Amino acid sequence: MTNLGTLRFYGLLFFLLSSTFINASTIEVAGSFETIQCDNIGFIYATRDNNIYKYNNQGKLLYTYNYNKYGAKPSIDVSTPMRILLYFADFKKIIILDSRLTEVRGIDVNLYSDIENPTLACFSKDQNIWMYNATRFTLIKMDNIGNRIYESQSLAILTNTSISPTKIKEQENHVFLLDTAKGILMFDILGTYLKTVPIKSVESFQVKDGKLFFYNNNKFQSIDLNTFDIETYQVNDDPTVRKILLSNESLIKLSIDKFSISSMDAEK
Repeated sequence: MTNLGTLRFYGLLFFLLSSTFINASTIEVAGSFETIQCDNIGFIYATRDNNIYKYNNQGKLLYTYNYNKYGAKPSIDVSTPMRILLYFADFKKIIILDSRLTEVRGIDVNLYSDIENPTLACFSKDQNIWMYNATRFTLIKMDNIGNRIYESQSLAILTNTSISPTKIKEQENHVFLLDTAKGILMFDILGTYLKTVPIKSVESFQVKDGKLFFYNNNKFQSIDLNTFDIETYQVNDDPTVRKILLSNESLIKLSIDKFSISSMDAEK
């Protein structure tokens, strides 16, 4: 994280922990959005009716992409703002978009790889792709034309339990597999299994400055990835909120019929 990014992050944490010295201006974007994500430079990506909508941090719609022609809903990785990855697991097809949500290329995993059952995919920091093989219970890295670079040992053996992860992402030089029943499996940048973070029944998460942030049961919390200490932030009393995200100097809340962007400015 850059020095500026670190300052913004701790400013946002200060907002979460205190309401005395901070003014928050809120922008609302109407719509019954299904999911919402933000990249590491502050852009927001919301989905609805087979469309991806890209907004800036002021709620202005910038670009739209429709994936209806693929006949399924993809998992979406926005961790690399210049390249957005869409993975259609039913067809084993990866679509890569540029920063304007224009298709750059597609990868048919059936043609370029011998992975039996790749259910999840995301970008790696080194311009390659992480995938999860649900048949062998392994974490795989392949290049952007489908050649296998690395495959882990069976995670069922390493963790002594069967796993059914629903999300994969690389953040802060670690790879994470989310299993809502077992926790969040954590790997180093080479794909070596490290530990399981004991957070269950969580549908999504973010990792910032050594903490894993998540929203569950109307609570926005973080867990320290070294000590497993949990902290709860008093940022929500609205039962219609389904998801909360941190985005640079903003707090983003997804509700039933809108999402809101609360920007933080220190009092003069």
